[in-house]
Amino acid sequence: MLDYGKLTVALARQDVPLDFLVNVEALNPAENKVTAKMIRLGWALHLNDKETINGVVDTAAVMEPGKPVVMPMRMRVNRVQFFNGPAQDMVALAAAVAGLNPDPTKISLKASPTVETPLGPLAYPNPITIVPLLVVLDDCHWCDPDTAAMLHYLVRRLDRSPILWYVTYAPGLTERDAPVARVLRALRATPSALPLQLKPLTVDDVWVVVRELGRLSAGTSGRRLAGRVHEVTGGNPFYLIELLKTLLARGWVRVHPETGEWIVSEQVTSDTEVGTMPPTVQGAIGQRVARLSDDLHAVLIVIAASGHGCTTHLLSHVHGISRLRAAVLGDALAERYLVCEDQGRYRCAHSIIAAVVLESVRPARRRELHRAIALAMIAADAEGGPPADPGQVAHHAHQGGERGLAYDHAMRACTEARQGGAFEEALGWLDLAALCAAGPDQTGTVDRETARLLEVAGWVVVPPAARRASGGVLFQQDFDLTSG
Repeated sequence: MLDYGKLTVALARQDVPLDFLVNVEALNPAENKVTAKMIRLGWALHLNDKETINGVVDTAAVMEPGKPVVMPMRMRVNRVQFFNGPAQDMVALAAAVAGLNPDPTKISLKASPTVETPLGPLAYPNPITIVPLLVVLDDCHWCDPDTAAMLHYLVRRLDRSPILWYVTYAPGLTERDAPVARVLRALRATPSALPLQLKPLTVDDVWVVVRELGRLSAGTSGRRLAGRVHEVTGGNPFYLIELLKTLLARGWVRVHPETGEWIVSEQVTSDTEVGTMPPTVQGAIGQRVARLSDDLHAVLIVIAASGHGCTTHLLSHVHGISRLRAAVLGDALAERYLVCEDQGRYRCAHSIIAAVVLESVRPARRRELHRAIALAMIAADAEGGPPADPGQVAHHAHQGGERGLAYDHAMRACTEARQGGAFEEALGWLDLAALCAAGPDQTGTVDRETARLLEVAGWVVVPPAARRASGGVLFQQDFDLTSG
């Protein structure tokens, strides 16, 4: 609902544009052999076929037969005229011109030109109506070459017509040399183009969506659910809607038959894992991954398996390529929005992408991947590359079947965590070391370190292992909704 009071204040402070530029194209018909001279142009803005404001532009223009003339007309809203009109109509007009009105409105410009003739000034008997047109083209990344060429032709051919072209496309779904990608680059370069890059939804945005769809009325109801859903989906609207639809389809969330409010199903317990990402999202990501070349796919698998991201040193060791080649492949994946580069590390743009990529990797290959990553981290450290994180080396070595390597680095990770005061993390690394210990000597070392850690931390009762919520899973405690 538009707040007319706030908008009126904004108008008084000139926070909303009160003047605007309209390019009017005038044409003297070719069959008329006389050169005309326009000396004045009267105009009126109509909102839903109702006149709101009007004015006169004293712009002289010479119009030769058959040659269009473009006249930039700067129109300024007369404040006295503005506030003398019906308040609601005037504010709605200003909101529509400023792009603030959420309701669909029809704005038209009616022009009445006056031309100079041998008999004196002559005004057109009927005003000329100019109605802007909005053309929406969705998912243009799927355009074939012929369609892309036609789009480019129409936009250039109708450049002076009152048409707003609204073109949407998903970056990363087309190759850089694809015809549609080249056409979109050309369109973005036009002076009148306004590129708009959509950003992910914030936690507050997700909360608004949850409250609106779920008809939640309590003060902070749905806040915790919105935070967890945002963490799972990364604020991607497509992921968000599909996840909420899955919660309803699987019965974890039900609709109250009388109020229509979302309520938590009774079948959800504290140990229930719900909300794994639906097949629609996994299928959409799988299609993007399937179009990759073998080299890009192989690098993406390593990045997904690494968890915390890969440096070019690591990719170079795993694949036996130069660091420059590794950077080229990593950047190509970043251009497709499958990975992101942060402080020299490539990591999957979303945990869901990593899960979909690894789902197609068989256990034998996945085991060798973890082993190669562990060994590459150690080798890169030895060559002066980024220092190897002992915890990461231990994790990948364990997944790769290198028990001795996993034990050594788990003990190192425990020492570092204990020295930093992270006692629970240190205890977790001792759990891994106990799992990988070979022989009574290593087992005894883990036992002694465990006793020492409990004494240093001052724990009488050993704390339970913290549950790590995976990227696409929600738990019962995430649902701060009414139970039913």
